[in-house]
Amino acid sequence: MLKQRIRTQLAHRLGVPEIPFAMQRLALAGFSPRQIFDVGAYKGDFARTCLEVWPSAKIACFEALASRLAQLEQLATTKRAIQVFPGLLGAESKDNVPLHEAETASSVCKDSGFFKRINGAITLAS
Repeated sequence: MLKQRIRTQLAHRLGVPEIPFAMQRLALAGFSPRQIFDVGAYKGDFARTCLEVWPSAKIACFEALASRLAQLEQLATTKRAIQVFPGLLGAESKDNVPLHEAETASSVCKDSGFFKRINGAITLAS
């Protein structure tokens, strides 16, 4: 916890790009979104941060990893502004899209040997 606090303070002091800091600067500049899309929501960290900065925003969390959906659904029960959409978000609707799992780096891009392939991911209709 102390390491994170020091890292955050240094990032602010040095003007290092950091997502929470960038969001706070956007809010100070008057940016106030009503709807935010968290594509590849994973555990919901980005959604949580968004709600800390913009508590009246609605967050749509898209996640294709089945192993992360229960955690996101739990978050949605405690944060009513969050809605969870299981599946991939793509330009067209498909029933079977190869997804290469690598925790936060999961991708539909061709397997480079680093990813574990998951068959059967579904895209949501656009």
